[in-house]
Parts: sequence; C-alpha cells; structure tokens
Amino acid sequence: MKISIVYFFSVISLLSIDCILNAQVKKPDNFHHLHYNNFKSNTNSTNQSFPSEKPDSCVYYTFLTNKDSIPNTKVVYNWNQDGKVKMEAYYLWDDIRKKWRGNFREDREWNQCGKNTVYTCFEWDIFQNNWKGKFKSNFEYDDYGNLSTQYISNWDTIKNVWFLYQKIVFNRDSSEVFFETTYQKDNISNFWFVISENRFEIFINQFDSTSICSHWDYDLSTWIKDKKYSNFDDGRLYVDTTKSWNEQLSEWILYDVYSEISDDKGNLIEQCYQSWYNGYYASKIEYKNFEGKLHKLQFGYLWNVSNNRWDYWDKVEYEYDEKGNLILELHYMFRNSIWEVANKTACSYDDVKKLNCTIFYDFNEDNNWVVRNKSYEYFPINTISNNDIPKCVINLYPNISNSLIYIELEVKNNMIIYDLNGKPVLSKSLEKGLNTIDLTFLKAGLYIIHLFNDSLNFEAKIIKK
Repeated sequence: MKISIVYFFSVISLLSIDCILNAQVKKPDNFHHLHYNNFKSNTNSTNQSFPSEKPDSCVYYTFLTNKDSIPNTKVVYNWNQDGKVKMEAYYLWDDIRKKWRGNFREDREWNQCGKNTVYTCFEWDIFQNNWKGKFKSNFEYDDYGNLSTQYISNWDTIKNVWFLYQKIVFNRDSSEVFFETTYQKDNISNFWFVISENRFEIFINQFDSTSICSHWDYDLSTWIKDKKYSNFDDGRLYVDTTKSWNEQLSEWILYDVYSEISDDKGNLIEQCYQSWYNGYYASKIEYKNFEGKLHKLQFGYLWNVSNNRWDYWDKVEYEYDEKGNLILELHYMFRNSIWEVANKTACSYDDVKKLNCTIFYDFNEDNNWVVRNKSYEYFPINTISNNDIPKCVINLYPNISNSLIYIELEVKNNMIIYDLNGKPVLSKSLEKGLNTIDLTFLKAGLYIIHLFNDSLNFEAKIIKK
C-alpha cells in the first residue's frame, strides 16, 4: 500500500521525517498523526508548476517598546533542483557580541523518486563555535517506494563519529498485515536485539481504509490492541478517525476525528477537528469567497459544549496582488457578540532585489497598529525560476472516471499507477501534449498516479468508478 502503509508506520516512529500537515484547525499538540507521508488531492483537474522560487534565507526581527528593531532569528536554506530542502539552518542573534550564533540545523538527502534517504540534525557547539552532530536517520525503501528500514544514529561527542544504535524494520506478512520491529544494537557484541514490536492490520475498501495497531506484550506473550485509524476519502469528503482500545471495557473508544470538505472545483471549504481526549473539544474553519483557488475570507469556530452550538472564534480577511501573492491578512476576534480587530500581517515583494518582507502588527488599546515583529526572505541572484528551466505543467482530468482520463503535459514524463496495496497496475511513458489513459481494465476503487522526470515528482489520487 504505497501511501497508507507508510502513513500508518510513521504514526509510531517516523516523527523526524519532514512531513506535511496542512490542517490549520486549532488542535492540541498531541494531534500529530494526520498526513504523515500522506496527502489529500483534489478531485478535479490539477495544474501545478515546478519548481517555484525558494528563499536562501529568512531573517526575523522583534520590535520592543521604545526601542529599535533587533534581529531575532535567521533561517538559511539550501534547495535541490526539485525544490526540496537540502539544508535548513537556524541562527539566533547575539545582541551582546552583535553577531549571529548557530542554534540547530537539519540536512536532508533525497533519491530520484523524491524520497528522503538521509535526515541529519546538528546543534551548535558554543565552545568549538561550530556545528556538531546530534542524531541521524537513514531510510531504505522497497521497489514500491514503501519504507523498509530506518537506521538511527547518535553523535559520539568523544570520538566525534556517528554510532548506529537503533534500527526499525518494516515487513509485511500479507497485503493486509504489516509489522514494525525496533532493534537496539549492543556496541560491544554488535548484536541486534528486539526492544519492541508493532503490528498493523490493514483493511481496504473502495473509498475507505482502516488500520488496527497493536504491540507485542512480552510478559503475556500476546498482541495488545492500541489504536485504530480509519480514513474515508471520496474526493469531496475526507475523514480521519482515531480510536483507542479500552481493555477494561473491551471496546474501541473514540479519540479524535479530523475532516475536510471540498467543493466541486477541488477547493477546500471546511476543516473540522473533534477530540474526546480529556473532555470534548471541537474546532472548525470555513473558507469562503474564492477567486480561482484563493479564498478571501475565513471563519473560525469553537464548539460550545454548554449551549450545544458552534460559536464564532475568529475571522481572517485576505487580499492578494495581481500575481496571486498574499499582501494582507486582517485578523478579527469575536468578543461580546461583535468582531474586534486583533492583528494583521502585511506582505511585500521586491522582484528586483529578490526580497520579500512580512510585517506582523498588533492592534493596541489605543486603537493603533503596533509592529510586533518583521521577517525578510532573501532570494539568491541565481534563484531557479520557471523561466530558467522547461516548464512541467500538469493538467489531469477528470480525477473520477469509469473509462478514460487525460493528462496534458508541456514536457515528457513517466507515469506509474499504483493500487492501494502499492502494486503497479499500469506504467508508460507520456509525451508532450495531450495523453489519453484507458482505465477500463481496472477494478472500481482508489488509485495513486505517479508522474516523474528529471525535474518533477508528482502524485495524485484518481478514482475508477
């Protein structure tokens, strides 16, 4: 299962991987299992360009009362040709020495399929005034792109070398049962011994899937249920449900639910999060007033348990320039049955100087805007742009079909379609222009289409009726 298998594994052990969490709904810190190595794609035509311009550094300034602005944090980036980050270094401003001092750094290496193969974390050594290793993970994948082994190393500060101390192996007994085994290394004997085992039972239907996670109890010599993760996605509605196993009641107890609703154009119009952990909590965001793919209005709600209703929480108004760049976010809070201005974010773009500026304002008690902090994004002179390389524009439609789909390309691409078990069901080379793909031989259900070339790595969901 090319997507969901990695997703369920990453819930347990792959929190160090750079993952995507698009949800903006307010939720507790422990709500982390969504979208790890997973994604939700639109059900209508997709039009994307790769790569986009990336900054080489970003500097944040803090404004103090009656004082000039002072630098706060600086982030320096290094990107590969696919637009994936290779290095991300954070620096703190030393106001006494008037210079930047390192804080922490993350390095990543990627394979040709866009998979992260090495993740390395560094921290700043204030005595040596240089970066020193902290921990590192190496990742291996099978022929279907599923994660097969993760190796974890720590930095030996005495010998100044990496030492491998743990590995996590992912195996599958069948297409429905997967195992995650964690090993610890004895550095004296170099023997690997098992410290934990997890089992994932996968059940897949046309639009939904369920994974039951269990751990092996060595004292009882049996599998103990932990969590059950369920996903439903028909292209318009996406629901992610988590339940915890209650051993005393011998039943599944609802833990939390996250949902997304999209319109017929593929625009996300609602996100909702509900939690039953430590009492009931729910929040919701609605996106309105679309111009193309850009929404100009957003409402936030919190569930009022006492009155059994949704109450307004906040509102955000958006403005964009003619290129679709965000130039203003105006935030309101709902207090005493009226909307009160709270803060705003203003963005400006200088294509000549390759400089973007974002200023954060607070609205104070005197009804004045006060600068809270400011950030700058600096772009290198030789920034890769869409004018410098062949464009890789994809127009895929329809995403739901009982026979044919069409893919328009501006350059040649390779295509592989996978079923939800990660098994390739169709592969072919696509030419520049319009390509017709016949799906009539496929069974009804959800599939993953993968397009790739030297400068593009793209995945989307398609549904065969």
